[in-house]
Amino acid sequence: MHSHNHHLILKAAEQLCGSRQQAHAWYHHEKIATFGGATPHQLVDNGREADLLRYLQSLQGGAAG
Repeated sequence: MHSHNHHLILKAAEQLCGSRQQAHAWYHHEKIATFGGATPHQLVDNGREADLLRYLQSLQGGAAG
């Protein structure tokens, strides 16, 4: 899956995590309580890219986390 949203998700994660390597680790391993413990990868696999992107944008804005 290499959609435009996937790219945006990884870029936003990279900004939050501090590096591309940490962003990829987050994407594959971080369980997000807001989404019932699903990892970002699982959310994307289930077609929830837009939800995940909104979540990341809220973290960047300081509204969640």
